[in-house]
Amino acid sequence: MRVFVTGATGFLGGRVARLLRQRGDDVVALVRSPSRAAALGELGCELVIAMPGGIYGPGDTSQLGEQIQAAMAGKLRLGPRTPGPAGSSATKAGRSRRA
Repeated sequence: MRVFVTGATGFLGGRVARLLRQRGDDVVALVRSPSRAAALGELGCELVIAMPGGIYGPGDTSQLGEQIQAAMAGKLRLGPRTPGPAGSSATKAGRSRRA
């Protein structure tokens, strides 16, 4: 299976990516920092770099969605960070209120 994983350099996304590779699945990892994703590359994950204005990977990324059978969002933030209470991001502040 070919799985698209966001947040693959983080705790949850990284663990999922490693388990999927151990199982023999193909992993396409959306990452912001190529240097933090080096271990994923060594595992055989295909790296897609998220940058302002688009995503970049080996080859044509415009057809990426047609090649994916499953997706896992380890972390996905839509839009810019906005300051929240006590200097935390609004995303973190919202999560702590719901907990």
